[in-house]
Amino acid sequence: ANTGATRIFGHLELNSLMGEVCPLEGTDALATEESLRMAAAKLGSTENYGIRSKSDGGKVWIHATYEPIFKAANLTGFSVVLRDLSERRLAEAKYKSLLDTAPDAILLLDKAGKINLINEKVTELFGYPRHELLGMTAGDLFPNHGVSPETWSEWLVSKQMHDQGIFIQTEGKNAANVTFPAEINFRAIKEVGGDFISCSVRDVTNRNKLNDDLKLANESLKLLYKWLQGIIDSTPNLIAAVDTDLKFIAFNKAYSVFMYR
Repeated sequence: ANTGATRIFGHLELNSLMGEVCPLEGTDALATEESLRMAAAKLGSTENYGIRSKSDGGKVWIHATYEPIFKAANLTGFSVVLRDLSERRLAEAKYKSLLDTAPDAILLLDKAGKINLINEKVTELFGYPRHELLGMTAGDLFPNHGVSPETWSEWLVSKQMHDQGIFIQTEGKNAANVTFPAEINFRAIKEVGGDFISCSVRDVTNRNKLNDDLKLANESLKLLYKWLQGIIDSTPNLIAAVDTDLKFIAFNKAYSVFMYR
């Protein structure tokens, strides 16, 4: 073990089992370590996230990467790289608590467009459970967003993305494969231990329907006005309408002929 492992877990004895000195919480540590080593030997490497115990009884959130070591085609051991994610998990928890107060669905995307963090409104809007959403890509939720894989990395270093962000209108697709009109604000941020694209999503179905209803009502009022104008123009009586300042706002044909003959 190097000094980094000692810093995380405390004093480690040589020849001790990893599953004993820094066991995973809530599992059969030795059996879990064995299954991880077997997977690494078969696949070339494997990863594991979980809470492990320290020598002083404390707990740390660890990302472990297992890789087999071969000598003359014989498996002689494993290298295990451990990353302490405790501070990042704490930062994510604090950041997520802020996200959950936001009125819109918000996702954090990495340089590949993969979802790393979401608020509760994302699960409500798209109908997927949280564990399924994490690891999905923006393309899974917005099939026609038009952002190429290379663009995500470019956006992370874009001054416009950091200062103003980019706004697009597209369609979202939920777990039931139902699409809906969506407005998305993308912005590059540096948070929770890395560079991310913040993606704020709003379902504008109701707003679009309201706009359509208002447009229809406006057209109906225009037709009603023409119909009324036709009625008052057919009478020989002089008819005029004024506002509160006694300024003419409308009059019929008979009034126009009388005034301008």
